[in-house]
Parts: sequence; structure tokens; C-alpha cells
Amino acid sequence: MPRNNQPRDVFAEEHLARNIGTLRRLRRWSNSGLAQRMKDVGCALDQSAIHKIEKGSPRRRITVDELVALSRVFDKSLDQLVADPKILEEEAALAYADEWCRLLAQHLLASQEHERERQELEQRLSGQVTSPELYDQVRTYISGLTKGQPTVAFLVQPKELHSGQEQ
Repeated sequence: MPRNNQPRDVFAEEHLARNIGTLRRLRRWSNSGLAQRMKDVGCALDQSAIHKIEKGSPRRRITVDELVALSRVFDKSLDQLVADPKILEEEAALAYADEWCRLLAQHLLASQEHERERQELEQRLSGQVTSPELYDQVRTYISGLTKGQPTVAFLVQPKELHSGQEQ
């Protein structure tokens, strides 16, 4: 007589499959990249097996050895690998937010440095260029550069501008 199995309330296998896919994508690894890393830690796993784990219907089951190797490859505990994927997604979102803040801080520091150097160069320019016309031309050129629109005429005719003469 066949057994009547009750539906399960534990979704660890489903969570694991989703978390593997999420962790792999977060690291920008291909299936073959993950397969190579699994091989490197002593547990060869074909890239097609990874696809079947993540997207198969039914999903490919994972052995205990593969689970331990995945833990090593992703540097996650077994609990973290089988936890609700929402937890991993929240951690990833926080990591992205941290990275965004770090990049923003770098950008702000670079902008401040750029402004300091621009002011320094402007002071040097005003101290060395006595011709108001040449000073205005250089300022127009610099303004074009800061707006991403280099003034080609200035680049092509530096001698004329330097001497203040036209040909």
C-alpha cells in the first residue's frame, strides 16, 4: 500500500536552490564559473547540474558533500544557505546600499579635490596671464571642459591664443 506523505512545511531545499542562484548572480558568476569553483574545493559539479538545481522542474537535489562545498565556495554557513531567500536579498540590498554610499563618498571627495585644484589653477592663471582677452579665452575653454564640451579651436590654435595674434 503506498504511503500517503503529508505536505512539508520546511522549504530548505527550495530556499537553498534560490539562494545558490542569488549568490551566484550577486558575484556575477556564470554557471561554469560556479562549477569551476566547486571543482577547486574538491566537489566537481557540472554547470548543467547547477542549472537544474536553480531552475529545474523538479529541481536537482543536492548532496551533503555538495552543500558543504557550496558553503565554502560562497563563504556562507549551512544555515545561511538554507535560510529564507528574503534574508539573503535583504543582506544583498544592504550591501548594495553600503557600496553606493562608499562610491558617493569617493565621488564627493573627488569633487572637492577637483574644485580645490580648479581654484588653485585659476589663481595661477590670473597671476600669469595679463591679457584680459586671453584670460577670457582660457576661462571659456576650461568652462567647456568642465561641461564635457572641449573647445576644439583652443586646442588647434594654441600659438595664436598664446601670442594674442590671429592669422
